[in-house]
Amino acid sequence: MRMCLVLCLLLFLASFQEASAFSPLVVRPSLARSSITSLGVSSPMAMPAPEKKDEELDSPSLPTSTSASPPPLPVALYSFTRPHTFIGTFLTIPSLFLTLSPTLNYPLLAKALVPALLSNAYITGLNQITDVKIDSINKSWLPIPSGEITLRTAKIFTCFTLLGSTLASLTNRFLFATVLSCNIIGTIYSLKPFRLKERSPWLALACISLVRGAIINCGFSVAFGSMLGVGGVNWKRVASISTYFTFFGAVISLMKDVPDTKGDDYRTFAKDNRVKAYMDARLLTLLNMGIPSAIFLALGLWQKDTFSGVRRFAVGVAGSLMTRWFFRKSENDGIEKVEDVYMDCWKLFYVSYLLLPWAY
Repeated sequence: MRMCLVLCLLLFLASFQEASAFSPLVVRPSLARSSITSLGVSSPMAMPAPEKKDEELDSPSLPTSTSASPPPLPVALYSFTRPHTFIGTFLTIPSLFLTLSPTLNYPLLAKALVPALLSNAYITGLNQITDVKIDSINKSWLPIPSGEITLRTAKIFTCFTLLGSTLASLTNRFLFATVLSCNIIGTIYSLKPFRLKERSPWLALACISLVRGAIINCGFSVAFGSMLGVGGVNWKRVASISTYFTFFGAVISLMKDVPDTKGDDYRTFAKDNRVKAYMDARLLTLLNMGIPSAIFLALGLWQKDTFSGVRRFAVGVAGSLMTRWFFRKSENDGIEKVEDVYMDCWKLFYVSYLLLPWAY
């Protein structure tokens, strides 16, 4: 375990040299200047700004903040965790627990939830640290390029989440193996010399699908089974859950790159064909949501136990309604509102985990 911890630390510390080119003084905008420009007026004491040359206008630069003052540090750090992924993990762990136990055991749940959330924060934080230049074009509102937090603060916080997730997972060997696997894949996904996200879009998709699908669902199910003293894990159930969320990870991987084709300096599916990536993600969502919904509708009708039948039929109805809602909304919004459609994918992700205890 110590060797694994040292390995993770060495991998992360290697990012310091890569990200040091972006000085905190560069990514931290002048708040005084931004407060004036955000109001659309100029200071009477200021000299007229010289006209920019064409080549200066064409060259990308880190954006300046449009707020008069940065938010409090806790708020900025919460934004740095990418809350939509943070909420997803927060819902995942209790839902998986409830598939094994009819009631929540809060001490045991906390043992898994804390390292899971810290691991999520580490992976998303490292990705932002290594993508500062790209995010300054694609997502200038993120905490680092917008100047809400400095690069140094981001590094310290991400180091803390790596250490915290590793140490907090030492309470159970299966939990430790799961969290460590997530951290390693998150590291090689973002960090040079590995940086799998740049090597191939298939490798990028595999990383996200593997973590959100097989590793989290299999790993935490086995860990909970060990903590609860359950004789064995229902592998058919775990396999079906993992398969479903593996395909959901593929949807997220496809859809997340569609709005980012301008700044991405490496090959992605969206970079190859933006419209095709968007349509493929929609189709995969339809199949991934629609087929299980139909299965649960059938199971509900044929179930001998009335309570189980009603419960599974309700899951099928809810899944069908959500599938119909997403397909119609994504068709109306179109690729022009792909950011909204991407967040709608995460809403389906949340609902899927909320329905999970009722499905099994």
